[in-house]
Amino acid sequence: MAAKIPDGLLHALLLDRNGGATHVGPDDIEKWRPDDGLLWLHFDVVERPPRKWLRGVLGLEPFVVDALSADETRPRSLNVGDGLLAVLRGVNMNPGEDPEDMVSIRLWIERDRIVSTRRRKLLSVQDLREQLDQGQGPKSSGEFLAALVGRLADRIGGFVDTIEDRLSSIEESETGDAVQVRRRSLAVLRRQIASVRRFVAPQRDALDRLYRNPGALLSDSESNSLREEADRVTRYLEDLDLALLLVRGCHPRPGSGLQQSRTEYVVPDVFVRRTPAGWAVELNPSSLPRVRLNQTYAGLVTRAEDHAVLRNQLQEARWLLRSLEIRNDTLMKVARTIVQRQTAFLEQGEEAMEPMVLKDVADAIEMHESTVSRVTTGKYMHTPRGILEFRFFFSSRVSGDGGAEVSSTAIRARIRKLVAGEDPAEPFSDSKLAELLLQDGIQVARRTVAKYREALGIASSSERRRTAVR
Repeated sequence: MAAKIPDGLLHALLLDRNGGATHVGPDDIEKWRPDDGLLWLHFDVVERPPRKWLRGVLGLEPFVVDALSADETRPRSLNVGDGLLAVLRGVNMNPGEDPEDMVSIRLWIERDRIVSTRRRKLLSVQDLREQLDQGQGPKSSGEFLAALVGRLADRIGGFVDTIEDRLSSIEESETGDAVQVRRRSLAVLRRQIASVRRFVAPQRDALDRLYRNPGALLSDSESNSLREEADRVTRYLEDLDLALLLVRGCHPRPGSGLQQSRTEYVVPDVFVRRTPAGWAVELNPSSLPRVRLNQTYAGLVTRAEDHAVLRNQLQEARWLLRSLEIRNDTLMKVARTIVQRQTAFLEQGEEAMEPMVLKDVADAIEMHESTVSRVTTGKYMHTPRGILEFRFFFSSRVSGDGGAEVSSTAIRARIRKLVAGEDPAEPFSDSKLAELLLQDGIQVARRTVAKYREALGIASSSERRRTAVR
C-alpha cells in the first residue's frame, strides 16, 4: 500500500550533496535513511498542520512540532541536541503585497534532514529550489541555512535600495493635488520603513546568537558565512534608521517652514470714540477678566466657625476682585488722561501730537510713574486713527521757537511729509530738511534729522536720487 502524502506538503527534495536535488514521493520519504542524501521537506501549515505525521513518521519532538506549526513569527534560534530550531523573516516581495507585511519561515535543521514550514509564500525558498534544479544549490544543511539567510538579506537590501528612488519620485510629484499625494506617499513609506525595521531587528539578534553558538551543526566556514550575513543585516538596519530619519524630516509643504508665524490679532483694552459731548473713553468688556465670587458659598464659609482656612481663602478672593477693580480704574484714568492731552492728534494726525512722558500722566492721576509704566505696557487703544499702543502716545520733547515744545513723533511725521512731497530728481538732504523744519519753528540739528529719517526707514538723499534716476 502506497504511503499517504502528508497534509500541506509542498515539496520533498533529496539533495545529492553536490548542488543538485531530486523530487521524492511519500514512499521514499518514509524509507529515507541519512545515507540516501540530505532530505528537505517543505510544508504549508495554514489549514492542517501535519502534527501527527511529523511526530509519528519523522519522530520529531512535540515542542519542535509545536514550533513548526505555531502562529508566532518572531525570529529566534535554539540549538536542541544535534539539531537547530530557527524562525526567520523575509520582506514580502510577493506581487501586490506590502513589503512590511513580513513573511516568516520556520526551520528544523539536522545534519541530514531539513523540515521547513510556511504560512505564506516566501520567494527566498523558491530561489533555493531554482538553484538546486540548476545543480548550484547548497551541499549541506549548514550551507542551506547560510544560503537561505543570504536570500532573505538580499530582499531586505532590495527594499532598502528602493527607498531613495521612491523619495525622489514623491518629491517630483506634479499632479494637481501634489500636496495630498506627497502626504499620503510619505506616510506609506514611513510606515513601511518603520515596520520593516521593527521586524528585521530581532532577526539580526537571532543570527548573532546563531553564529556565536553554532553547535555541532555548522562548520567553521558556514558559521563565518552566517556572521557575514548578520553583519549585512546590521548594515541594512542602520540604513533603515537613516532612511526613517530622512523621511520623517520630509514635509509635503517644504516652503511652509519659511512662512511667518501665525498672525496674532490685537484686542484693544480701551475704546475711544467721538461723541457730541466730546471724546468718550470706555473699557472693552471682552478684554476684562471675568471673575465672580459665588455669594452662596461665600455666605456658608462666613457663617461656619470651624473653617478658618476657607475664610482666609475667601478673603484672598475678595482682595483679588478688589485688585482687578483697582486695575481697571487705573487703566481708565490713564486712558482718559492720554485722550485729554492728545486730542489734537486724534483730530488732526501725528503732526499735532503733543510731547508727553510717563511722568506727565503720573502727576495728572497722582500715581507713581512705575505704576503708569506697568499699566501702559502691552495695552492698546482703539481710536478713529487705528488701534494704537498706549506707549505710542508718549514721546520726548524738542524745543521750538519761543520756548514751545514739540513732540518727536510730530517731527518725524513732518519729515515724512516733506520727503513725500520733494522732487525725486532733487531730494532734500538732511541739512535742507533741518532748514525746512526751522521755517516751521522747529529747531533740530542735522544729525537729529538723520536719526529720525533712519528710524522712519527713509534712505539718504543720494540713495533716493539714484532710485529716481533708475
